[in-house]
Amino acid sequence: MLSDSQREALAGRLRRGRGGLAGEIPRRPADLTELPLSHGQEQLWFIDRFAPGLPTYNIPHVLRLRGPLDVAALRRALDAVVARHEALRTRLVTSADGRPVQLIDPPGPLHLEWVDLAGAGEPDRQAALSELIDVEAVRPFSLDQGPLLRAHLVRQACDEHVLLVVFHHVVFDGWSAGVFLRELAALYGQESHGESSGLADLPVQFADYALWERERLAGPLLPELEAYWPGA
Repeated sequence: MLSDSQREALAGRLRRGRGGLAGEIPRRPADLTELPLSHGQEQLWFIDRFAPGLPTYNIPHVLRLRGPLDVAALRRALDAVVARHEALRTRLVTSADGRPVQLIDPPGPLHLEWVDLAGAGEPDRQAALSELIDVEAVRPFSLDQGPLLRAHLVRQACDEHVLLVVFHHVVFDGWSAGVFLRELAALYGQESHGESSGLADLPVQFADYALWERERLAGPLLPELEAYWPGA
């Protein structure tokens, strides 16, 4: 996922550098189904091939939700965030010629695992929650099997829940967290009130960034970088 500042900067570069009309953001060809990885994704793919199943690049997020919770609205909000960001529907596979590529799956419901601990005593509830977080934080992902995130909703009381979402770093980073939380909160508020999404459409997606990065480094910039970093 791209941060707002990254998206704005990329949109500007795309307008100037990929031959689109002034004021428009060029769209990648609709028939381009095998998309190149960004260089960062390629590094993570190589590490995973070299040592598969490592939990090193798992990114867990734990959200404590207090007060009445509309679970159905939360499910719809999660689905809307995943539908909105192609990165959260991306998996990395090997093409017929052996290259790693990213495939973007169509939008669909995200499986939200339901765990009810409300009937347990306080010490048992906290112990079970801690164990769940510990287990899920290190459970490996298969990069060729999507989605590269998983979600659990833990009910601790009628007005107290914990949302655990674990991402793989290949589709999520530190900047993504703020975007994800802000949009999830906005969409939950809209869904719980029966309102349509008020979020503006995204002008670019992470796959556009990967294409831009590859094109940029295939041009005159690469010799400049090589000259600047001799021996690197």
